[in-house]
Amino acid sequence: GFYKVNIDEAWNKELFLGGIVVVRDSNGIFVNGVARRDDFMHSPIHAEALAFRDGLVLKSTRGSYKVIFKNDSLQIISALRDPVIDISYIGHVIEDSKIVLRSITEASSPTFVVKPTVLTIA
Repeated sequence: GFYKVNIDEAWNKELFLGGIVVVRDSNGIFVNGVARRDDFMHSPIHAEALAFRDGLVLKSTRGSYKVIFKNDSLQIISALRDPVIDISYIGHVIEDSKIVLRSITEASSPTFVVKPTVLTIA
């Protein structure tokens, strides 16, 4: 089996609402999810980065199954794949995500396939 993790931002500046993560199994059955409210969220890309980190953390608690991360932010996916330390204003979130991603990939010996909106870890 595998898990599919859908990640998206739904940023609302007034309410400090941000990312949404939904995890489903290979049969499409809901497994887990999270919606984030954060007083320190500054932009849609910040919300997207936080949501991606939340999705990675949720996956890390599920064991070593194949996982497909679906996301529409090539900026976030590219930043996660970049070996250079990210010093942008969302860099701390990206670097945290890289650490979680490494722990996931060490457990499952993944291969990566990047498509315009999909990051697959097999």
